[in-house]
Amino acid sequence: MREIKFRGIRVDNGEWVYGYYVVVEKDHIDEGRRHYIVTPACFLSADDCCPNRRGMYTFQREVIPETVGQSIGLKASDDKTEVYQGDIMQQKKSEWRFVVEWSDFRARYILQGIGNVLKQDIGFCEVCERVGNIHQNPEILK
Repeated sequence: MREIKFRGIRVDNGEWVYGYYVVVEKDHIDEGRRHYIVTPACFLSADDCCPNRRGMYTFQREVIPETVGQSIGLKASDDKTEVYQGDIMQQKKSEWRFVVEWSDFRARYILQGIGNVLKQDIGFCEVCERVGNIHQNPEILK
């Protein structure tokens, strides 16, 4: 069974955080919706952690909702880099670039071609390297 993981850019400092995705509809501060990435059993200072009911600590940070993307469960060609929704992939030895996107029509992740490049099956990731993401590297999409 694969682990379901998400990432998002933190509201407070612009860095990536990885873990579970949680949306809070209402809280004690306001009635707006808030988006968090929660990482269980953090090893940070007590100021960064919140105890849950079982006494285990969790690290939670509010994230920008538009930057949240799910891990697709595959790695790039280097076998180390996890691939997430919103990543920009480039085929090795070519200039072909793709964006990892969810396809409602196909009910799975696909590689959407950039420019005149046709979309590819997600398994094509294995011959690609990650060159950025749509949130921090929008210039690559041109």
